[in-house]
Amino acid sequence: MRIPKEKIVELIYSLPEKELSEVIDFIGYLVAKRNKELLNDLLLASESCLDFWNNEIDDQVWDNE
Repeated sequence: MRIPKEKIVELIYSLPEKELSEVIDFIGYLVAKRNKELLNDLLLASESCLDFWNNEIDDQVWDNE
């Protein structure tokens, strides 16, 4: 279900001022959740690259420098 941003804005305008802080908190939660998921994806991607660099030949080269 796609909800246009205009509908969200309309709903926000219908809220009393005292409830807007809850909206801000919830939006902050959603942003943090998305950022955490992106970070987890990045960590998984970087871990898959570690095997490429973790090998005896590279270890010997770096040990000799």
